[in-house]
Amino acid sequence: MKKRITKKELSCSRKKLKEAEKEVEGGIRDYCRAQKGLWQRIPWLALMADGRGGFSPTKGRAYREGYWMIFSSGRANGPFCTVEVDCENGELDARLNSDIVKLIDHLDELNAAKIIAELKIETLKPEHVTGDWRDKIIEGYGLEPVYRRNRKKIEYMDEYEKNAWLRAASKQVSEKLSLLRQVIFEDCKKTIK
Repeated sequence: MKKRITKKELSCSRKKLKEAEKEVEGGIRDYCRAQKGLWQRIPWLALMADGRGGFSPTKGRAYREGYWMIFSSGRANGPFCTVEVDCENGELDARLNSDIVKLIDHLDELNAAKIIAELKIETLKPEHVTGDWRDKIIEGYGLEPVYRRNRKKIEYMDEYEKNAWLRAASKQVSEKLSLLRQVIFEDCKKTIK
């Protein structure tokens, strides 16, 4: 026969779980804060890596606003971000503290050195969009290799960035259409033979 749990025991267990959750959350927050110097390098590298193989909203948010999005914190029904790291100070910004606790199994996403290494590899890829768009973003946002939040923005920046995204998307679509035409042409040749 199973022993019944009393309300007092259940209350005590809940209290211990809440304390453990707070301790885990605090440890994860400390882990991020301890990497402050590394987080400050990410917005610059994100800008240097963006536009190579396409554009990324995660990278864009990093160099525009100074936040790195963590997607493992998302809900089961979709890959959306509920936790971000403030690249200026390494602080976690979360909608719910329980979202931070979920990251215990995804600490690699909070490893700023790993993110930096991945961004450096991406900077070696060829550019999809050429021009001085990075220089304009650096100037417009006052971006530097070590990130400090700067409220400086130039009004034309948003319009320029939208155009850069459109040019990149247009180029990707053109490349895919060209490839599709080639495949169709090859299929037609096979059919005719």
